[in-house]
Amino acid sequence: MRSWAPHALDVDVESTLAAIEGAATVDLIGTFGDLKCAEPDEAVPDVVRDPSRQDFDYLPVRKNGRITGLFRRAEIARQLEEGNIQCRAHVSDQMEALSEENIVSSGASVLTFIETADYHPCRLVLRKTAIDGIITISDLQRLPVRPVLFLLITHLELLMESKIRKLFSEDPDRSIELLGSKKRKRIEREWTRRRDHNLVIDKLIVTGISDKIEILEKRVGLSLQVDAQGGDFGGIVDLRNGVAHADGYAPTPEKAQELARTVRLIRKLIRHLQ
Repeated sequence: MRSWAPHALDVDVESTLAAIEGAATVDLIGTFGDLKCAEPDEAVPDVVRDPSRQDFDYLPVRKNGRITGLFRRAEIARQLEEGNIQCRAHVSDQMEALSEENIVSSGASVLTFIETADYHPCRLVLRKTAIDGIITISDLQRLPVRPVLFLLITHLELLMESKIRKLFSEDPDRSIELLGSKKRKRIEREWTRRRDHNLVIDKLIVTGISDKIEILEKRVGLSLQVDAQGGDFGGIVDLRNGVAHADGYAPTPEKAQELARTVRLIRKLIRHLQ
């Protein structure tokens, strides 16, 4: 039985992905306008303990109406409590000066921010010629991030399927033999159900992303080939499920940092499989 339509990857993939990723930009998830800020000559304890600013982990530092740096309020608060910072210190003593590590363009893809969010969890946003916004790792939960992540994961899964088909070109169904009996039974049931409605070509069609990862891991040692240090395949499965089912995929700072590592791993896998 032949497919009635071209394969999903029968397009200019690079241009397509670049266009879609480029449409989901930092300015869609950042905070702009009336930002809560700190002044350089304010005392650190006053800023840290100010009730109106306690909900913010990061504060832009503003002098004479212009943003001149970044103050990590939550981190400084911990250091102050531990006695690592003198109570007489001023914001200017503890702030980060503007640099390429804490600035991002408002037109940059959200993936640009995500990929380094575990190292740089907050960046000031440059719009046109002025810095007037801020983006933090907590913003990764916002709606515009989801379609980009889903696109990335779908691209990876399609490449995995294509790779498996090449490895088992004579009979793609043989790839299922590498899976455990429980998974094989699940795939058999789903394949039978869909076959009865003329919805499948072979059993590989009804495998999930975790199945494809396991097949490639057992067939070609995928983790060794891509050097999966800094991320793991389980994180890819969790991310896929979280995005597909509208669950939280970055509900805590720890999970958001894990997201950055997972996205880097997905990017690495895509480059490898291409």
